[in-house]
Amino acid sequence: MPSRSALSNGHPEEQPLPQKHTSRLFILLFILLVSVEANTLSADCTGSDHHHTHSGDHRHQLKRSTDQETQADSANSAKKETLSNTITMAGWNGKFELESSENFDEFLKALGVGFILRNAAKMSTPTVEITNEGEAYSMKTVTTFKTSEIKFNLGQEFDETRMDGVTVKTTVTRDGETKLVQKQSGEPPCEIVRELVDDGAKLKTVCKTGEVISTRVYKRL
Repeated sequence: MPSRSALSNGHPEEQPLPQKHTSRLFILLFILLVSVEANTLSADCTGSDHHHTHSGDHRHQLKRSTDQETQADSANSAKKETLSNTITMAGWNGKFELESSENFDEFLKALGVGFILRNAAKMSTPTVEITNEGEAYSMKTVTTFKTSEIKFNLGQEFDETRMDGVTVKTTVTRDGETKLVQKQSGEPPCEIVRELVDDGAKLKTVCKTGEVISTRVYKRL
């Protein structure tokens, strides 16, 4: 039969949970908290591993790119060294094409070359072919309007017909391994200095008569 207090309140009296039920509830809550903590830790570790994986991949890509650039630089250096060695072995032998010209018309005018020949020379792109064996040299100059060739031995005087049609006495000497000095004793006198530059990849020609100087550069073909 219900107690008086229960009947007076109109509600049944609340009974406390048994002790064993309370213990089970705490155990379940503890297990739930541990599970949530473990999932959070696992997610953090997974995110960290993902970040490290991306960082590692990025470092690997940078290293591979650097290695490729290093290999390309090494290949270019080897190619340049091979070309340089080939040119050095060739020495003066080779064919050269005009690349740039400065003040050549004024030089020809001072030399006495007529207007028609000067204009023809100004519009042409000559090639110079040089052959050398010991002290003997041959230089052939080819243009669209004229081909000329001189053959000589170093230090020995020879006859040469210049562009102005005058035949002069000429002597060519060598200054070191990369420079030839040609002196013409005509009127006016003229000096032409040919020099191999850029490890022999180019031929620089400096022509001088009186105070007039012209510089022409030829590239090796």
